[in-house]
Amino acid sequence: MEKNMALGAGKLYITSWDGSTIPEDAIIENDENCMGLIEKGASITYNPEYKTFTDAMGIISETFLVKEECRLKTEFITWNFDTLKKLIPTGILTVDETTKRKTLKVGGLGNYSNSSYLIRFVHEDNRKGNLRATIVGTNQAGFELNYFQEDVAVLDAEFIAKPSDNNGTLVILDEDDPTV
Repeated sequence: MEKNMALGAGKLYITSWDGSTIPEDAIIENDENCMGLIEKGASITYNPEYKTFTDAMGIISETFLVKEECRLKTEFITWNFDTLKKLIPTGILTVDETTKRKTLKVGGLGNYSNSSYLIRFVHEDNRKGNLRATIVGTNQAGFELNYFQEDVAVLDAEFIAKPSDNNGTLVILDEDDPTV
């Protein structure tokens, strides 16, 4: 059995989620949905939480899965205000064609939009096949922009997954495998 080694580079795509089925790759993976290029890859974390119940005499013990959480973290080396708006549930983006200026106002609980997004990380590998991770969720970690004299400005994001189907699926991992 061949084992693959994947380097962490990739692209992140994001599009509005209407609660229907996940569309075909070509509909998601296009320039319009490309959130930006990633500096140091992405991480996907899945955390199950279990609870064990035991009777008072210690005769019977059973463990149940009681909670699951999945997160996708990344940092963008390329981004713009349209990208940033998708990370901020209270963001209001306006465009003034006359002054050629975009303004993004952040904050205000009355501006809260409960929008969900389909987020897909794609690691492209022409030789071994592309790897994909797809979640439905929102950025719940806020954002941080760092401007340092000797480095590029990066935008950190952390998306928390919510179920994408009636089975409770939090993340879909798939690969193009030329050996199949």
